[in-house]
Amino acid sequence: MAWPMPAEIECRPFDVLSLAETQALARQIVKARIPAISVRQPWAHYIMHFGKDIENRRRRTSYRGWVMLHAGQRALVGASPNMPRGAIIGLVEILDCVTTHESDWFLGPIGLVLGRRIGLVAPVTAKGRPELIFLPGPPILAEVANQLHMSSSG
Repeated sequence: MAWPMPAEIECRPFDVLSLAETQALARQIVKARIPAISVRQPWAHYIMHFGKDIENRRRRTSYRGWVMLHAGQRALVGASPNMPRGAIIGLVEILDCVTTHESDWFLGPIGLVLGRRIGLVAPVTAKGRPELIFLPGPPILAEVANQLHMSSSG
C-alpha cells in the first residue's frame, strides 16, 4: 500500500473541547489517570495533523478514552528530522479496538480506532513505551495539563 503523503492530504485542525471538558481532562492528567501511548514518527504526526484514524498494533486493549500521544524516540526511515521525538505531542481518543476496518490506514492485525485530537502548544519531553503506560513524574503530567490549558485558550 502506498501511504498518502502530506502534500496529497489536507491538514486537519485540532478538535476543540469546551472549557469544562478541558479542565476535567487536565485534572485527570495531573492525577495520572490518563495513560500514554508511543507512536513512531511520522505516524504520530499523521495522527495529529493529517487525520490518521487507525493506529496499528499487535495486541488488543480494552482501554477506551483519552491517551497522551507520545512521539517515540525512534522513527521510520524517511521521517522528517524536524518532527518531535521523545515527547508528548498531544492527546487522542481511543474509540475502539478492531481486527478489521474500512480505513486505508488499517493494516492490522489490531487497529486502535482514533477519534478527537488535541495538540499541545509545545512538545513535553518524556520517555514512552509502545503499550499503554501511565507516566511517572508529576512535573511531566503538570506540564502536559498546562499545555492542554494553553492550547484550548487559543
